[in-house]
Amino acid sequence: MGLSTFVSAGNRADVSGNDLVQYWQEDPATEVVLQYLESLGNPRKFTRLARRLAKQKPVVAVRSGGSAQTTPTGHAAGGLALPDYAVTSLFQQAGVVRVDDITQMFDAAQVFAYQPLPDGPRVGVIGNSDSLELLVKDAAVRQGLKPHEPVNLGPQATAEDFDLALETALAAEDVHSVVVVFVPALHPIGDDVARVLRARSLGSDKPVVATYLARQGIPEELRHVGERGETLRGSVPSYPSPEDAVRALAHATRYAQWRNRKPGRHPELPDIDRARARAAITRALKCAPAENSVAWFGGERRYDEDTAISSADARELLACYGIAAYPDIPVTSADEAVVAAGELGYPVVVKADAPDLRVRAGGTFVRADLRTPDDVRSAFLSLHDRFGAEAGLVVQRMAAPGVPTVVRAGDNQSFGSVVSFGLAT
Repeated sequence: MGLSTFVSAGNRADVSGNDLVQYWQEDPATEVVLQYLESLGNPRKFTRLARRLAKQKPVVAVRSGGSAQTTPTGHAAGGLALPDYAVTSLFQQAGVVRVDDITQMFDAAQVFAYQPLPDGPRVGVIGNSDSLELLVKDAAVRQGLKPHEPVNLGPQATAEDFDLALETALAAEDVHSVVVVFVPALHPIGDDVARVLRARSLGSDKPVVATYLARQGIPEELRHVGERGETLRGSVPSYPSPEDAVRALAHATRYAQWRNRKPGRHPELPDIDRARARAAITRALKCAPAENSVAWFGGERRYDEDTAISSADARELLACYGIAAYPDIPVTSADEAVVAAGELGYPVVVKADAPDLRVRAGGTFVRADLRTPDDVRSAFLSLHDRFGAEAGLVVQRMAAPGVPTVVRAGDNQSFGSVVSFGLAT
């Protein structure tokens, strides 16, 4: 089967998955690593080791996680305290190819084990079935690849026709990989087309995958065999459907793009004042309302996740990281609101500053684009009537139109520091 090592680690009482990752990185007999993961044990260490391994060898992983119970009963390693999409994102950052099931894992492994990595996303499509070639093209677009117009050789295509089309496609600079579709034609089927595929693949530095007679795996006719009967590189993987072939090729393409991208560097940000930021947070938490505190533990006051700080403290904290926020002026009457608007300059907004209101994006707690004193007076009265004095109304200079976003950061018990960024809702 071409497996250098097979390990069923069970509850991993002594040998962990991370131990195996380190072993496979140094094992010369291992070219591709396949993993079925029910849990990660030490996830932070796993992502660090997997990133290092993926720089040298492809890592394909199936991780269970579609149900509430993500680990078997009695497993020492618990489930991950992260949503499934966050785990996928972490795998992508580490260069791990995540697939949905075992079949897809071996589909991807065939490309990694026997074909070169593509240099880009442009795909050549060759075949003797116009309908199946269109399926290849559609599947490539869905997978984020860039397919060329299919080359339809027709149902009467000969091995010489496939040979010429493959030679042309593989020689083109704007073709990075090729998908070949070969289905039963009107004349008897021989091995001549398979020999052409095998020969062209063996002499190319671009990956070739096929839907060859709807067969799965590597048929004997597409297999390049070594002296000891082993399957060698240059063998052409075959898939039962065009979508399967394209999906496997897309995994290889995305992995190659990750592997070839520049590592980047941590930018130097001279305007960041961490000491001032830490002092601002400490001061703000000391002044937080008592009802937001959980308890005293060893002389340290801890807060729940809903603890809020004032707008002024939030502005100071943002300023420590080079993010400027417009000041606001608290007001208790319509006349005060009009005066504040004149001091700040129009246009302005009137909004509620109560913690349970200002964290909502785009709600009814704010009146925006106020350009006259009458606008400000009407907005104040409307919000005051709706929310009362507890709303803590303020007047603030209006920012230019943009897209509302939410940024969250926290220390996850499994992975360490995690940042999320998305549209505000």
